[in-house]
Amino acid sequence: MGGFLAKESPASQEETSKGAHRMLVEPWRKTDWTPQGRKRLMDEIAAYNPPLNSVEKIRVLLVGQVGAGKSSFFNSVNSVFRNHVRSQAMVGVHDTSVTWKYRIYPVRLGSKNKTLPITFCDTMGLEEREFASLKIDDVINILKGHVPDWYQFNPHAAMQPDTPGYIVSPSLKDKIHCVVFVIDGSKLEILSEKVEQKLKTLRQKAKELDVPQIILLTKVDEICSPLKENISDVYRSRAILEQMQVASGKLGIPLSLIVPIKNYCSELELKNDIDILILIAVRQMIRLADSYLDNFRLAESDMAMRNSSRRKSPHSETSKGADCMLEKPWRLIDQPSGGRKQLMDEIAEYKPPLNSVQKIRVLFVGQIGAGKSSFFNSVDSVFCGHVINNAPAGADGKSVTKKYRTYEVKNRSTGKPLPILFCDTMGLEERELASLRTDDVISILKGHIPDGYQFNPIAAMQPNTPGYIKSPSLKEEIHCVVFVVDGSNIEILPEKMETKLKEIREKANEFELPQLVLLTKVDEISSFLKEDVSDVYKSQAVKQKMETASGKLGIPLSQIVPVKDYCSEVELKDDVDILILLALRQIVRFAQRYLENFSSNQSAVVEP
Repeated sequence: MGGFLAKESPASQEETSKGAHRMLVEPWRKTDWTPQGRKRLMDEIAAYNPPLNSVEKIRVLLVGQVGAGKSSFFNSVNSVFRNHVRSQAMVGVHDTSVTWKYRIYPVRLGSKNKTLPITFCDTMGLEEREFASLKIDDVINILKGHVPDWYQFNPHAAMQPDTPGYIVSPSLKDKIHCVVFVIDGSKLEILSEKVEQKLKTLRQKAKELDVPQIILLTKVDEICSPLKENISDVYRSRAILEQMQVASGKLGIPLSLIVPIKNYCSELELKNDIDILILIAVRQMIRLADSYLDNFRLAESDMAMRNSSRRKSPHSETSKGADCMLEKPWRLIDQPSGGRKQLMDEIAEYKPPLNSVQKIRVLFVGQIGAGKSSFFNSVDSVFCGHVINNAPAGADGKSVTKKYRTYEVKNRSTGKPLPILFCDTMGLEERELASLRTDDVISILKGHIPDGYQFNPIAAMQPNTPGYIKSPSLKEEIHCVVFVVDGSNIEILPEKMETKLKEIREKANEFELPQLVLLTKVDEISSFLKEDVSDVYKSQAVKQKMETASGKLGIPLSQIVPVKDYCSEVELKDDVDILILLALRQIVRFAQRYLENFSSNQSAVVEP
């Protein structure tokens, strides 16, 4: 490990005191505890690049007993790199798991819009009770890359291939590259037999997939009382060494792969020594994952050699820098041979799977000026045959939409409306009293708010508000939520705005509603797309913006669609139309999957 691990001292080594918390004179692992050492660790981690072009970030899975500190560890890493104590992942203080969903967390680097080359995957905690714990089969699915971000765990049944959201053919970047077992060091001796067996089973499954593993031994300050005042003595503590040996014996993991740490829990400010322990742990994870990915490097190199003859330049780019165009698209689109017309026909002929729902309802949410109303106008324009503006769209930084509106789109060629209702809302603002309220969004999702309702930024709609729909049916509820994000300035999305979007996303998750991100203004992201957006999936700049949006909102790249709305144009363009239609088709497909969940018991319901 290049000096990372020092040779462990024998038990006979001179000790400074006797008893359970005796401290050795010499540390059994050498560590640089200086601020310069902390900075070197941070720089090393931030500068790391995975050895494969196909994997931009390594994925680390955190597994452990309830209360061991999985979510707290991510929060601690996030705190170190954001330069202040933060709590992004939910943390509990009881014996019941707070994490009920599979979450994939990126780590942002300070105030910059960059993220670390590592993502942390958090899970339900392990418990003795069978129906209140993470299931082994769910962990196997996570290891193989089948489980999407935000998947709601079901303690009674593991995810199946026919479960909505199941990733059928995951790539290497979707899979786990390192497994971290998070163990409460202060309670290791009383680790229940059932939980110990579950950990051993998970370890065996990871071994079968050749995924490297490491143990985080948490709460070291509760193991050894002298460490409460000076955590930098952790590698001089005989008590810590003994607990690591116990953990090694229980799980069969070598001491060299066990790292003691202390998470930020009650602290309000960062401490250099705590940071260094956390950074050492992250560096060790990166080194293990790097070795794992290195096994795939030869295969990727061979593929690159086979493709090199078809490349126009050594870097597969027509120009250099972030605003470059790749020779091959980074996303393959299932675009029908009939092009624009076939897409239009497919959307126009769609029928929801329930007799009780004749039109799918799609809610559009986004910051002021992102292009919510403009997207509806663009869809309307495509099916009308010329550019029109039915929904008011503004450009002065204030919300033009003051009412909740549901819009239909007519297909000019048939005279019939599309099987989609577009639900438009007030734009989101940083100012609390000038923005759409989260409680109003919840009411919309549940179908309580009628068309034409005038939003009140001071108070959300209540059950006694005139017009409130007390007992909405499924056809009045929302079937898909679309977050509209301005791709040209995603990096400077205000923190308050980001928080509001995440709150709405969380509420939509609670209702198991499918979600999609429309990344608008792609022609302002890349200069190559100003005249023709048909090469949008060859644009490196657009791809990077989508990755930023994914990191900010926690939505997978597969659920982010780049579009260009009609704004200054007076005539339709095929390339713009096709992007809009592809986005609309994706929305329809998401709503279809959602409604299929109800088809088994509602397919016989007929509207009067």
